[in-house]
Amino acid sequence: HGGMPSGHSAVAFSLWASVVLLTLNPIITLLTFIMALMVSHSRLIAGIHTKLEVFLGALLGTGLTFLIFFIFSVIAR
Repeated sequence: HGGMPSGHSAVAFSLWASVVLLTLNPIITLLTFIMALMVSHSRLIAGIHTKLEVFLGALLGTGLTFLIFFIFSVIAR
């Protein structure tokens, strides 16, 4: 089975967080969020990951992306 945390969920939610920070279009943001949910849900349905692994992957991907964007915005000042 998959490892801890879910790498697919981490990447999907990292992409969503990047889109949130780079666009002002709420439709694109919503569609990207739905895509991230679908990727995470597919990992659960296939039995590859548990809910905790998927949740922690989503949290890791989102958190690291926001942190990296924050660090680069501070450096750019």
